[in-house]
Amino acid sequence: LEIENAVNDMLGIMVAFEFDPHVPAVTESEIIKVKAHYNWSMYQALLNATKRSLRAMKLRLSSNYRDGKGLPPAFFEVDLQLDGLGVRLVPSVEEIQAAINGGAVAVLKCSKMIEAWDTVTIPKNVQLILNPNLPPVQGTGSQGTFYDRIAQDREILKVILLLTGSIQSAKN
Repeated sequence: LEIENAVNDMLGIMVAFEFDPHVPAVTESEIIKVKAHYNWSMYQALLNATKRSLRAMKLRLSSNYRDGKGLPPAFFEVDLQLDGLGVRLVPSVEEIQAAINGGAVAVLKCSKMIEAWDTVTIPKNVQLILNPNLPPVQGTGSQGTFYDRIAQDREILKVILLLTGSIQSAKN
């Protein structure tokens, strides 16, 4: 919301700026294009942050983790317990997989809290500058969240599928 408000403020300043008479004024289509550009940049930033977080998680769970500084810190601790019947892991494989699944879902759902921008309506502050005698046109409301697009990205889906089956595949 803060970034969208900053873009709207920037557009308001651009429209309110008095150009020389020979310079054409900023058109409504250019305003929409600028807002769409920043909306796309916001989406790309969220997508890259999500990808990096999931890749880091996948890398930490990998048996061939290498960063040149020795062994990585433990991602989780597992105890082997011997009882009279055999050996068991604590926490169990299922509990470990549930924790990994929960972490992957939490990373993915971060973008669910960020509303997608209305890129078809000119911001209210800009409308008031362009047409001070007309009431501002209201947008259509929520465009959903950025999660809707991020969750459909192929790379994201691939890493999520790898993570959600990572421990189960090692078990088999």
